[in-house]
Amino acid sequence: MAVDVLPTLAQSVYNQSAKHLARTDPEARHNYFGHLTSPNQGRFPEGWRFPVVEPFFDPNNEQAILDWNLVTFVYRVEDNARHPQTVSVIGDMDGSRNPIALVRIENSRYWAVTVRLPSRRIYDYLYLVDNLPVLDPVNTRHRLAANIHNPRPQGSDERWSYFWTDYCTQAVTFELWEQILLQRLTNHILPFNSRESRIFLENLDPSKLGGSRGRVYRLDLSLGVVNYIDKLLAGPEQHQRAGYKVCLAQINTLLRQRNPYQEPRDVPEEMYVALYNDLAANNVPGWNFNAYANPSYFLRLLRRHTLMGAFSHPKYGGNSAGYGWDYLAERFPPFDWRQGVEKPWGTSTEYRG
Repeated sequence: MAVDVLPTLAQSVYNQSAKHLARTDPEARHNYFGHLTSPNQGRFPEGWRFPVVEPFFDPNNEQAILDWNLVTFVYRVEDNARHPQTVSVIGDMDGSRNPIALVRIENSRYWAVTVRLPSRRIYDYLYLVDNLPVLDPVNTRHRLAANIHNPRPQGSDERWSYFWTDYCTQAVTFELWEQILLQRLTNHILPFNSRESRIFLENLDPSKLGGSRGRVYRLDLSLGVVNYIDKLLAGPEQHQRAGYKVCLAQINTLLRQRNPYQEPRDVPEEMYVALYNDLAANNVPGWNFNAYANPSYFLRLLRRHTLMGAFSHPKYGGNSAGYGWDYLAERFPPFDWRQGVEKPWGTSTEYRG
């Protein structure tokens, strides 16, 4: 399927880029604890915003805002550098893998193109600058991508830049065992881990699992919180990713030491309660404080991220099918979340995602 290329508005590109890409200092602001291989990628504090992913609003089709996104690729030319003759983007945005041309925005340093892409997906891409493949110099996310044709010469770097669109449920940060462990940890933080809340969740309308409520594939008591944290640590809180990895590995080891007969996913709830108490007291027997000095801070961080995910907009990966909002509406009857949320989720005619 060919990609729909939409008009790229100069003012829109300036609005999206000027604040985040105006920094001229060549020194890196961060390296995400060695995660970045190119110093240039750490120059911009919010490089995770690129490519720019926005809702696609169609006044004649309310469902479109769930099914599609507008994605603007922005390539930034350095100060005093020669502008290339051509810039394009290539990747798995469509079946043809043909380059999509970027255009220079007036007389600025920016080249850009806006396309319409399906939501709920991860996309790998590269820029072709005068036909030479390069990683996105702004986006800090990159990975090996063996599932698409690689235009790089044989034997060279095989990494690709990547991004995801709204409602994506594919993991980008955590391995499966980490997701399972986080599932147990977050269940005990959420307000749903009570008899009354379980009854509420078990009696939710099954029809909400499809259609305009988000097409949830698997409902559990975490309400998509693990998926939300997975995306959060690949986006605005990338600097917390290394800490999560270290702490989850330690928690996995501790649970196995305390109960060598069961997998951490299956140990009794009492073990997690005891673990929480140890973390909160910052006194965890067997914890490697040289690797992570403050386990109570990790617990506070996990609690914050968990509650954010449970009640965020579902497009960010948590609050599956809006059930977190439904829970608040039942607990606090004056609360009507639909008034402030775009159609088809809510009833607002002003907000467009």
